[in-house]
Amino acid sequence: MHPLRVLAVLALASCGGSDPAAPEPPALCTAATTLSVGPGASPEIRWSPDCVVTSVAVMESGAAVMRWVIRVPDTTLRSPQRYGVAPPGGTVFGPGTPLVSGQRYLVLLGLRTSETNERTVTSATYIP
Repeated sequence: MHPLRVLAVLALASCGGSDPAAPEPPALCTAATTLSVGPGASPEIRWSPDCVVTSVAVMESGAAVMRWVIRVPDTTLRSPQRYGVAPPGGTVFGPGTPLVSGQRYLVLLGLRTSETNERTVTSATYIP
């Protein structure tokens, strides 16, 4: 084999196909995740540290009424998300109508555990 071909093959083999400087993807959110909700009837929902979930839900506290849920097919939802706005590639359930001032709501972050099950990672109450 020609010496230049050997060098080219060795150079390609050492590349490995991944960028060592590329950032690591964020971890899955855990129960230690802190959830906060901004002001207003269409608030921004934030969590930290930087981690990912499969769903964000807002429901009326004390009632089984879902006001708005966003869900993605993979674990890619990152903070922040805006109530009533669908993320790219996400599915929205519920009308996402403006929240009522003085009404208590429950905000939940979820992770899919199987095709049909999801568990709540963390939650917080919110009163606009």
